[in-house]
Amino acid sequence: MKVFLQNVKTGLLFRDLGEWTDDNEKARAFPNSLIALDFCNLKQLDGIQILLRFDQPRYDVRLPFLARP
Repeated sequence: MKVFLQNVKTGLLFRDLGEWTDDNEKARAFPNSLIALDFCNLKQLDGIQILLRFDQPRYDVRLPFLARP
């Protein structure tokens, strides 16, 4: 399993601040979902979801991220 941040509107994966990609290999993979969540809070990212991507796409899980007010 790999953990990514995904733009909800575009479906693109986070690469770096201001950079998005549709390529899993170029996207930033986080060690786990808690680190991804902490990163979202730290950088105040909005309009994203945490994507848990498995070898078989039918098992992929998308976790909505609600930014702090």
